[in-house]
Amino acid sequence: MSEIQNSVFRKHKTAAARYANTPSYLKPEIWTPMVDEWLKETWQEKSERNAINRDKLTMVHTTGSVPMAKYIKEEIDKTGVELSPIEMFRRFHISKPKDGKPEHWQSEKAKDLYECMELQKRIEETLGGDGEDELDDWDIYKEVVGGSKHGKIHGLGDGMEPPEDVCGSSSSQINMQ
Repeated sequence: MSEIQNSVFRKHKTAAARYANTPSYLKPEIWTPMVDEWLKETWQEKSERNAINRDKLTMVHTTGSVPMAKYIKEEIDKTGVELSPIEMFRRFHISKPKDGKPEHWQSEKAKDLYECMELQKRIEETLGGDGEDELDDWDIYKEVVGGSKHGKIHGLGDGMEPPEDVCGSSSSQINMQ
């Protein structure tokens, strides 16, 4: 619904133009009530509230509708290489270039989480380690993206649990200050 709305509402700014530009795959008798609803003040207020609420989220969706395990398998089948969870996170949160616009982050939160993972990775590489406390990309991903209060890591399914110190805290992100 959002894609349908945005495809017309971004191009056409007046109500008349929005009504007149029914997408080819919709009948006008379906499109007109949809536009009626989207133009209501209550819908506009709700949209603004939802945008504010999305910006307040401490967690971003890590893979959308594609399960990470499926995505990993498809990448291995296609390229023969398994991407790191950090690179998968990046791919899921960078929009592809189109209409002459360069790729960009879908949200500031996703960009911040990615930068935090990259920073943690560089720190681990710089410090090296004695092998005992060394973190791999999955550990860094779990540490930064973290788990929920329900004890599971977002985007990884029921089989993956976060470290206990992440589950016990109210925030699942590394403090970047």
